[in-house]
Amino acid sequence: MGVNSSEFGLSAATTRKAVFALRQCLAAAIADERIKINPASAVPLPTERQRPPRYLSQSEVERLVDKMPRQYRALVLVGAYAGLRWGEAAGLRRRDIDMLRSRIHVTSTAVQLRGRVTLDNVPKTTRSKRSVPVARSVMRRLEQHLSEFVDPTADALVFTAPAGGPLFRSWGRAVLRPAVLRAGLDDITFHGLRHSFVAIMVAAGCNVREVSEWAGHNSVAFTLTRYGGLRTAPMPRSTALTHFSTARSLEPYRTAIRLITTQVEVITGLVLVV
Repeated sequence: MGVNSSEFGLSAATTRKAVFALRQCLAAAIADERIKINPASAVPLPTERQRPPRYLSQSEVERLVDKMPRQYRALVLVGAYAGLRWGEAAGLRRRDIDMLRSRIHVTSTAVQLRGRVTLDNVPKTTRSKRSVPVARSVMRRLEQHLSEFVDPTADALVFTAPAGGPLFRSWGRAVLRPAVLRAGLDDITFHGLRHSFVAIMVAAGCNVREVSEWAGHNSVAFTLTRYGGLRTAPMPRSTALTHFSTARSLEPYRTAIRLITTQVEVITGLVLVV
């Protein structure tokens, strides 16, 4: 008899994850010689129907940013233009933003469990720890956010609740959703902003291996499977060129301009040290 996830109001994906976790627990019990067989090993699982990811174009992202409360505009930016997951963005600290090199360093994540948010947790996978290049124009707006809304200490959270403290996932329903509706958009979540980041980069012709690395995906194969169709179904030329301009600004060492920029930063760093 299979698992009927709809009977309990659970999605197929949630049900599959729960059964996989149960199988691992029972496998550990077998290894410890507490039980002889794994009763969950042959349980039929519901099929997970993969819906096409919903993503925004750059103009739609900017429309959404305009409708957000000022305190949270930068949160949309790190989702759509840096591809951060919710926990990575909620746990981001001032020291993780490298304004000189225009990068965001993802080193930890926030986790919400049983009504509490814990910070500085190890990211979900090894590849989740990463350094994401960010367009200079976006970094300037992040710098403005740091100046207006973030304490000057290195460990200060970049994004906090209105009354202070870490953000909870209910922020999506209370703040993001109304802004999405005001912007005339629909069915977009914070994770949809992450989809937008990957989609923009892939559709603009960026190297898929680098996009996969920036997004913190488990493998390049996952990125190709999920977003590869965008390479054969490109955006309209005007839109693609706009995205391509942004995307190219995120590819370090790809052109002579990038090399010159790097040299200037090194010289600046030496001057600062002296």
